[in-house]
Amino acid sequence: MNTELAQKIMQFDRAINFREVGRLMTADGLMMKPGKLFRSDDLSHLSKRDQTRFSELDIKLIFDLRTEKERKSKPHQILGKSGIRIVHIPMQDEKHVFTGMELLRFLFGDLRKMDFDTFKRQFYHSMAHERINQIGQILTLLTDRNNLPAVIHCTSGMDRTGFISAIIQLLVGVPYQTVLSEYLLSNGLLQKRMQRLGKYIKWLSLFQLTPERLRPIFEVRSEYLNEIFDGILQKYGSIEKYVSAANNFNKNAIANLKQLLCEDKQGGTLSVI
Repeated sequence: MNTELAQKIMQFDRAINFREVGRLMTADGLMMKPGKLFRSDDLSHLSKRDQTRFSELDIKLIFDLRTEKERKSKPHQILGKSGIRIVHIPMQDEKHVFTGMELLRFLFGDLRKMDFDTFKRQFYHSMAHERINQIGQILTLLTDRNNLPAVIHCTSGMDRTGFISAIIQLLVGVPYQTVLSEYLLSNGLLQKRMQRLGKYIKWLSLFQLTPERLRPIFEVRSEYLNEIFDGILQKYGSIEKYVSAANNFNKNAIANLKQLLCEDKQGGTLSVI
């Protein structure tokens, strides 16, 4: 891992995929500001030390990308904290979420026959093309300086959070290969947790579902992000035209987002176009 990416990782006891969306260089020589935008796995079981660390970040807004089922299963510990607003913007259809007895039922039914790689690719396609209004909501809220610093999170902080973070980084001008490298950081940070989950599901399914079959669910892959952004470029020509056409997020809004999230190398403020 290079030094630039290593500096993005925050040390939490129980939010193990918590890191900066920023601290990345753009193609035109700017730097995404540190301390303005973060990404994470779910925040439902922070330790006391985590909560202290979190409070030091002066977070104003939390984007919760989970479904209602997920939120009820693992409610926020942040609720009630002074000055923090939580907005629920689900990036996944409720019917694709399995918790508790639902998961157990599917382990012995349809889930055993599922092609998880195909499922993952379809999931990314759904986010990009069926959740465009939600993407627009997130981007619009980020153009209000009163909402920063902010955190974006889902359950594991891999796919939904990874996709939204990639869109933001690309919009402000971070090169695609840098965005892809940052996206793939989740694999190392979540490896031990996903290995434990894989073993648990293997035993629960009476060895009918192996960690190898489930691997697409437990990791992010470059081809998932490549495929969806290749499709966006083919259809729209650029990420800027995608958000403008799909979400009515125009050139001025993009410039405002860049002004809020980026600075020159000396830490100077950019002017809004």
